[in-house]
Amino acid sequence: MGHKDAQHKERETESRKKDEKLAEEGKKACQAPDYHKMHLCVLKHMGQMQLLDELTENPTHRCSRCGCSSNNRKNLCQPYEL
Repeated sequence: MGHKDAQHKERETESRKKDEKLAEEGKKACQAPDYHKMHLCVLKHMGQMQLLDELTENPTHRCSRCGCSSNNRKNLCQPYEL
């Protein structure tokens, strides 16, 4: 394996560990941790922009944790009605 390949693999591993840590921290502050993978903060972090657009088209709730607005409270960690 070349030097650049090893560096790339190391960066990927560090990025994956960082993503896992952020996900765990988010779950701890989340009111619905079993559904956390579909919350806007996670989808945004994962780059799911098309899905984000669909879920934020007509917002009725906002997250008091991250400030994201959504069509449905189930897509937020700490939702409150707008």
